[in-house]
Amino acid sequence: MHAHLAATTSREDFRQLAAEHRVVPVTRKVLADSETPLSAYRKLAANRPGTFLLESAEHGRSWSRWSFIGAGAPSALTVRDGEAIWLGVVPQDAPTGGDPLRALRATLELLATGPLAGLPPLSGGMVGFFAYDLVRRLERLPELAVDDLGLPDMLLLLATDVAAVDHHEGTITLIANAVNWNGTDERVDEAYDDAVARLDVMTAALGQPLSSTVATFDRPEPRYRAQRSVEEYGKIVDYLVEQIAAGEAFQVVPSQRFEMDTAVDPIDVYRMLRVTNPSPYMYLLHVPNDAGGTDFSIVGSSPEALVTVADGVATTHPIAGTRWRGDTDEEDQLLEKELLADEKERAEHLMLVDLGRNDLGRVCAPGTVRVEDYSHIERYSHVMHLVSTVTGLLGEGRTALDAVTACFPAGTLSGAPKVRAMELIEEVEKTRRGLYGGVVGYLDFAGNADFAIAIRTALMRAGTAYVQSGGGVVADSNGPYEYTEATNKARAVLSAIAAAETLTEPGPAAMAEASARRLNSPWLIRIAQATLVVAAGALWVASRLPWVVIRSFDGLGPPKEVTLSGGAWSTALLPLAMLLLAAAVAAIAVRGWPLRALAGLLALASLAVGYLGVSLWVLPDVAVRGAELAHVSVMSLVGSERRYWGAGVTVAAAACALIAAVLLMRSASDSGSARSSAIKYTTPATRRSIARRDDASGAMLEGRQTPEMSERMIWDALDEGRDPTDAPSESDTEGR
Repeated sequence: MHAHLAATTSREDFRQLAAEHRVVPVTRKVLADSETPLSAYRKLAANRPGTFLLESAEHGRSWSRWSFIGAGAPSALTVRDGEAIWLGVVPQDAPTGGDPLRALRATLELLATGPLAGLPPLSGGMVGFFAYDLVRRLERLPELAVDDLGLPDMLLLLATDVAAVDHHEGTITLIANAVNWNGTDERVDEAYDDAVARLDVMTAALGQPLSSTVATFDRPEPRYRAQRSVEEYGKIVDYLVEQIAAGEAFQVVPSQRFEMDTAVDPIDVYRMLRVTNPSPYMYLLHVPNDAGGTDFSIVGSSPEALVTVADGVATTHPIAGTRWRGDTDEEDQLLEKELLADEKERAEHLMLVDLGRNDLGRVCAPGTVRVEDYSHIERYSHVMHLVSTVTGLLGEGRTALDAVTACFPAGTLSGAPKVRAMELIEEVEKTRRGLYGGVVGYLDFAGNADFAIAIRTALMRAGTAYVQSGGGVVADSNGPYEYTEATNKARAVLSAIAAAETLTEPGPAAMAEASARRLNSPWLIRIAQATLVVAAGALWVASRLPWVVIRSFDGLGPPKEVTLSGGAWSTALLPLAMLLLAAAVAAIAVRGWPLRALAGLLALASLAVGYLGVSLWVLPDVAVRGAELAHVSVMSLVGSERRYWGAGVTVAAAACALIAAVLLMRSASDSGSARSSAIKYTTPATRRSIARRDDASGAMLEGRQTPEMSERMIWDALDEGRDPTDAPSESDTEGR
């Protein structure tokens, strides 16, 4: 149950506000300290079109104070056939048709409330995305690329019902915005009652129990289709390097698209991204029918803002220059000094800072644009960046939308000079970018804005996920490296999709099996090691035991008797024993596919050992072979006797080795599943090696296991700035 703390909007207050504004927020604060943003989202939004979840992990580490859930949007402003169009209920006097940006500007003016005290940072507004191709309404660009996805250039939900989760207080502020749809002063009390009724519905939804979302998952290799081969992408890079050498641009950011067939729930992809790659901008949007097409979802974890506007101040944060985190604070400090001293990185950063100043200078009052905290280091979970802050006071008559369009699209996703770089991008990219390089965020009713650059983002529609990525090409770039960089950036999201596909919410039997697996998997290797030691010892004993007794008489003296031990009968016994001991030691260090390879080798070795033991029973010419080994003439042979104890011990050793192989193979499979089914973070001691693996695989998903941790515990740890794997129970930018 959720305790009501306050109903902060009275009927009288509502009447006064309704006399001045077309939109009036009615709020209610509830105590919800046992809720997480995901559980609240499941209860309030339930994956319906027109809903969203927005969160932020500051510097990719601790979660910020607020998470925002869009529980209802009766309308959406989008684009169809180049014209603005409304989906759902259309506010009276809201423009339809014509330029979508003009329609958006007029709508924001129509529904503006101005700043209202006591509200969360986002209490309602236009929430959605601008596609990269919206830039064609701002700049004259050639139209060469094919629009194969048919994504609208813009789609913004008119978000009226919002839940703001306050992690500091443990409360949720429910907001039901009453919209004056017909533009008259009639039915004010009826509008208030309707808003209160929507608050009651949201409150009741939060009070409903939620089934467990504890799940196990694997980490399979993502299966995707790349738009271009490494050779094709390399030709693009070579062409752009030629253009840069000819003075056409300083930097160009080409990209390519990756596609992946999937039926996974977008919220599960968000869950994976939220924990494996917490970023300053985390978003999940379920978007209604676009341009007559199908519903689709947007899932992303972007590290970079395009621009934010709060109380008339526009802010952008140019990011350029990257180093992987060190293993220790001392290494971090050395890497910071190295990054700060890198002339190339600093020059690129300065270029982007100048670009940010110029963009804001177009809409800010003269003399108010300033650079703050120039070229300082910000540390993220896996990397560190050079970051600056550029701010400016919006000029008279300028709005948050002006600031967004002035900075759009980001220089880190286009290049410099921006317009010429976009012209070159149009030449080399055969399909329109769509969402990639655009922005995701909001323009609220109070005149503020916050938009993230749409990178590390998946567009999910009709059984296909589309992920696009790229990298900045400069004078000394080479094709294979740029192809690998673009692929690695995309794989972070593609791997999250692949992992989300394996999420399984087990029933009681499966939970018991999973519990047993978590308990037994670490012991499987130990049992296998002990079994291998026993097998090696058994082989040593077998090599000492008598296997064959040879009797001979040469006619010159008394009969002779020669006993052959196992080591004499087969010189392979002791080497095989040493091999088993070596395997026991190797099992300490190897995991994953090397452990599977070791298990396979042991299986072959067990067959060899078993053959040696069984051969004593099945070989028909034991006497002849024994005479040869005993250096006795076959002509003098009188007889032979088989001693089966040694052979029996050898067969037992073979069985032990085979059991160990099976245990190691099972452990290799289980450990992969257990590592995936647990949420993983890296410790300072492992970040460097994981980052290096990421260069090759693009997936930062490995670290310490925390199978017993709940989502609540992970949340609490992040909120306190701690590594969640220490609890008891990031991201590069596209242009670099």
